[in-house]
Amino acid sequence: MLAETQALIEKNEERYWEAELYRLKGELRQAAGWAASEVESCFHQAIDIARQQRAKSWELRAVISLSRWWQRQGKRAEALPILADIYGWFSEGFDTADLKEARALLKELQQQDPRLGNPTVPA
Repeated sequence: MLAETQALIEKNEERYWEAELYRLKGELRQAAGWAASEVESCFHQAIDIARQQRAKSWELRAVISLSRWWQRQGKRAEALPILADIYGWFSEGFDTADLKEARALLKELQQQDPRLGNPTVPA
């Protein structure tokens, strides 16, 4: 299904969903037990595409996925700053599901390793 969607994106040059497609690809690879490099590659590609499109909501979703992945891999020190950075970009919409999830994950990461410092987490 994702391969078909990717083919349609390429054929029609309609790239609105492209970042989300790569994020989902990473999530599926993660669930299927693919190598860490393959999972991370999908998440990084999703982030890069979202940044090129200046699509902060897609970027947030991809960063959440990458940060959760890194959390599971014991890479909390890498996860916290990238998540805090994108979360800090937003100035409204904190009642949305994605921003609530990001805030909760930021708190989890901080609680798991207090040495990482306390990033600014807007209410």
